Amino acid sequence: MLQQVRTERFLLICAAICMFGMLHVKVFGIGNSYFPQSVASGDPTSSSVVLWTRCVVDGDDASDHPVGLTVVSESQQEIEVGATAELSGNNVYQGETLLATSVHDGCVKVRVESLMPDTYYYYQFRYETGNGPVFSAVGRTRTAPAPDSDQEVSFAVLNCADYSGRYYNTLKHLVDQESDSLNFVVHLGDYIYETTADPGIQTHPDIRRTEFSNASGAISLGNSRAARSLSNYRDLYKTYRTDAPLMRAHELFPWVVIWDDHEFSGDHHGATATYFDGKVDELDEDRKRHAEQAWLEYIPCNIGLDDAGMRFEINESIFFPNTRIYRTLSFGSNLDLIMTDNRTFRQDHIIPEDAFPGGIVMEETFTKLAVDTVFGAGTFDVFRDQLDPYVLFGQSVSYFGEPEENFDIPNPAFQGTSFEGLTFAEVLQALIHDQTARELSTLPAGMEPETSPEEYALNAVNQPMSATWINFLFTSAGFPAPISQETIGTLRRGVSYFLIGKAAHFTELGSRYQVVDPSYQLLAGFQYQAFRSTGGLLGKDESFYGETQESFLKNALSTSVQRGAKWRLVCSSSPFTPIMLNLADLPDDVELPRRGRIVGDQIGERIVSQEIPDEFKIPFLMNADEVSGFPSYRQEMIDLFAGHDAVLLSGDIHASMLGRNRASTGKSVIDFTVPSTASSELGRALNAALEFMENLIAGEYRRAMKDPSIQFEFENRDEFLSIIQRLIVHNSDQLDYLNANTQGYLYVDVDAQAVTGEFREIKTSNVFTDLSHQSDEGTDSLFARRSFVVQKEGADLTVKPDKFIQALTLQRSQLKHSNRFVFPPFQTEKGKEYQFETTRDLSNPTWLPLKADDILAVNGAGVSDQGHLHGTGDDVSALLVIPDDLRNAKELYIRVAEVGE
Repeated sequence: MLQQVRTERFLLICAAICMFGMLHVKVFGIGNSYFPQSVASGDPTSSSVVLWTRCVVDGDDASDHPVGLTVVSESQQEIEVGATAELSGNNVYQGETLLATSVHDGCVKVRVESLMPDTYYYYQFRYETGNGPVFSAVGRTRTAPAPDSDQEVSFAVLNCADYSGRYYNTLKHLVDQESDSLNFVVHLGDYIYETTADPGIQTHPDIRRTEFSNASGAISLGNSRAARSLSNYRDLYKTYRTDAPLMRAHELFPWVVIWDDHEFSGDHHGATATYFDGKVDELDEDRKRHAEQAWLEYIPCNIGLDDAGMRFEINESIFFPNTRIYRTLSFGSNLDLIMTDNRTFRQDHIIPEDAFPGGIVMEETFTKLAVDTVFGAGTFDVFRDQLDPYVLFGQSVSYFGEPEENFDIPNPAFQGTSFEGLTFAEVLQALIHDQTARELSTLPAGMEPETSPEEYALNAVNQPMSATWINFLFTSAGFPAPISQETIGTLRRGVSYFLIGKAAHFTELGSRYQVVDPSYQLLAGFQYQAFRSTGGLLGKDESFYGETQESFLKNALSTSVQRGAKWRLVCSSSPFTPIMLNLADLPDDVELPRRGRIVGDQIGERIVSQEIPDEFKIPFLMNADEVSGFPSYRQEMIDLFAGHDAVLLSGDIHASMLGRNRASTGKSVIDFTVPSTASSELGRALNAALEFMENLIAGEYRRAMKDPSIQFEFENRDEFLSIIQRLIVHNSDQLDYLNANTQGYLYVDVDAQAVTGEFREIKTSNVFTDLSHQSDEGTDSLFARRSFVVQKEGADLTVKPDKFIQALTLQRSQLKHSNRFVFPPFQTEKGKEYQFETTRDLSNPTWLPLKADDILAVNGAGVSDQGHLHGTGDDVSALLVIPDDLRNAKELYIRVAEVGE
């Protein structure tokens, strides 16, 4: 048997083996003073591509300075991408002299046409000074294959690249591994983050920080700022684009880019931001247009150019609400790439952030109609106890056991308190007022709320109100529950915002996040059907594409089918796959924590018996800001995609996910959701949800033990968070794979037979370490890979794990230097067996298993005498030796595959 090594020793061995590579690191992606953001290209077609740079002269933004351009497919010299030596060769660019102007911050963007299909072109910008010309770095781009070409297409998919406090190690890995193989890069949005040092998401601003040159033009968020002015947004792009791996990725590959929310404002809809959760009106069309202009200036896309493609044409005619970034690009006969805009035309969230938690949004008549329509006539009575009892002041209801006729006189329950002499309704209004005042007090200085606590409380008590919420409000304030269970049994039933998960007046919880799924689905479905059936007079729209973009999408899909493209990949900034969590629906081998730790000034520290409260043992839709928050319209779009055999590429959720979404016909729509480049991972959001639960439990202990300092947390929190991630896959019946604790990217390969998506994932702890000087091999050893293959079988699409879990290519120089190397981490499934295999030729491979003696050490799994690895469900790394008879190979390919495949 092989000796197993401890993790610490294994990592030291890996580092020692990979150190030699550090001597060979090429450092590119460094702009010069005239072209500080280097160069970029984008939106390739079979005959054209957009080229970009930004020119700065003598430290000032260029103003009407001529800029030259050289574009060659071949050169008299060896071309080194990223170098600043003059590029020579036959210049195929015959257009006008370009201008860098202060109007567009020195940015230059041009569409070069009449190019050959599937051809590498090298390009360089030039600026004439009094001392002669200065040159930008040399960029390389690649045109798309001809429309009738059956060529295989490979590309990478990125999203969510927060710069503040984080490093783009994901991009370093991409350019290390794929510098000569990709056709292009897709970016699904959140290319920038509009905030600086936001403590909610930007946790290490001391590492890398963005500063606004015009701080007074930004929005104060209290402890941080958000971009508002055009200058603010430009500052973000200028800063982000000085990152070396990002510049290098732009120098090497053409990019196809859409936006998500942070290019304008987090969780926005249309031109409305959501920083203050309804406390103020955040509609700001000027701000939206500033964000759009900076994006059009800095992103190498075909949008924002005049008809000739030589000059910027950015004006009111293309700004919000006339925005159009959705478009289609074709890559041979195998792929049509359909880019969408998920943010600009979407409706507001179904649950308003400022909704009164106790407010009844569906009274009994409408609730009965909705339930009986969805589940069948007469089923309302079956579901009655799961709905919310409610009262209307002015009706006769007993509070604190007092006779109903005493409703309008002081309630004796408040004697000896600060509310003595007040009626029940007056105390209820006071409690709402005080809680509202506390929430509004968190607004930054000088910002006036849309409503006052007095106005909010008065409106609240003049509408039907949840009895459950009233009891919650009073018990939270230290009073007994005022409405008895006997009284509750007599009340009418409906749907309140509290029943959907909203426990505060101005909050994202129960609005954009963590909504109770059954009641949310009931409300959303009823409102959308009312909207459709009344032509918009009643109910609520759910469209997140808008009418014009929806027409574009339908036409793009049908046109792609008609031209005979093998695959249609729809790029969405948000995932279509719902993320569900139900702590009452557990696998047989999962047990939730039953103990926790309380700490308080008066009680010290204690271990207490504490199970999950029953109110959390219900199905939650974890993210209603995503497409899943618009369930009826989402289903319509899933049906549309299924009818055209489309595959989805999605972003924003900061996790690797594979969804198998079901159309109404039963067909599958596969959704690859890409992990973030650098932004905080989904696991951090799950931790925040757990903290919310723990805080509510702590509140109960504070009241019961009369110690306001008490804090509570469950035992074995890390294990509990791991269980939550596992439960999400178990509870989400349209989710096949989830890794919530990773950054990374998706590598996609498309041919006539299949779409293969390979998640390349690095643990989140690495995002705070600069790996730019790490060797290619050293960086690769930190990445795990997980591949899935989508194919057409009959009338449906199928997806299954690639039997080749992970593959690695070694060049002759590496083989000569050392016969030992680290195989990058890969995820195993518990109970399965794996083996390492090698071949010299991928075009006609004969895969041979490595012998047990060639596997020097393994971390994360056991190994048999036959060299088989026993899957544990964990990530596995291995130290391998190259057999002597293979060390003279020109290239050597090593993979890990399931035994028997």
